Amino acid sequence: MNALRKSEEFTKGKRWLYLIGGLCFAQSIWGQKTSASQPNILVFIADDAGMDFGCYGNSAIKTPNIDRLAKEGIRFKNAFVTSPQSSPSRTSMMTGMFAHTIGTEDLHTPLEENTKMMPSYFKEAGYKTGSMLKTHWGPEGDKQFDERISGGYLPGQGDLTEETYKNFSEFLDGCENNPFFLWIGFVDPHRPYNRSVCPERNNPDDVIVPPFLIDGPDTRRDLADYYDEITRMDENMGKMISILEEKGKLDNTIVVFLSDNGKPFPRCKGSLYDSGIQTPLIFMWKEKINPNTVHDNGLISCVDLAPTLLGLVDIPLPQNI
Repeated sequence: MNALRKSEEFTKGKRWLYLIGGLCFAQSIWGQKTSASQPNILVFIADDAGMDFGCYGNSAIKTPNIDRLAKEGIRFKNAFVTSPQSSPSRTSMMTGMFAHTIGTEDLHTPLEENTKMMPSYFKEAGYKTGSMLKTHWGPEGDKQFDERISGGYLPGQGDLTEETYKNFSEFLDGCENNPFFLWIGFVDPHRPYNRSVCPERNNPDDVIVPPFLIDGPDTRRDLADYYDEITRMDENMGKMISILEEKGKLDNTIVVFLSDNGKPFPRCKGSLYDSGIQTPLIFMWKEKINPNTVHDNGLISCVDLAPTLLGLVDIPLPQNI
């Protein structure tokens, strides 16, 4: 917390972004606030992606759109989720509470009716809220959004359908009078890998094999399939960001990217090694966060995602998160 000095004067024009449990930014990462309007919030979350992105040092994978977010925003090097499995991790980051506190510590356990997630707080503050694709917090969580936006993948878990992009665009069009909070959960790069419908964009000869895996043809082919699904997700994100940009909404949108747990390989997903719980974490907010910033001072917990996003738009934080 060295960057957080009580003597600093905080203003709405130059706000500190923080994660209550340890994430704080030096004031120098912020640019000048140019608009009094509340920002939109768009969260992209990968399913079972580790740290395999160009901006995180993997030169063998193609992730130009995620790399762009890092180049135009802030990238966290030491961010961790609270669980190495999907639903406990997601419910924790959506509520600002640990899974064992809200009873979702077991995989596939849905939220209880009275457990509030971020969209409830954003709705109370006048935001329009929506979610797309994978959620994994159960029907009581889905009810907290204004809109469950329909969409999906082409048969065989291929690319997103054109209808998905159309529905995404229409949701944005319906937010002319309100800021929005939108959560988009991809299924990539979750197994099974569908090589027949996923374009082969990454060469098995070039993949980076972790030291705890056997460096052989089967491993390299499997890692290349995993890379390909990440690249496909990156392309899907790029299309959505382009739609956001075309509508003139990108400049006043906080874009967040992270994963729910480590990649689906031995010693990763399902384990408490770093490879099971470390996540990419990127924030981009044009002209508000200084570009190409890297935060590597201290550990970051994604249980603090909710209080951070709520705090950024001045929504009061309940004591239980």
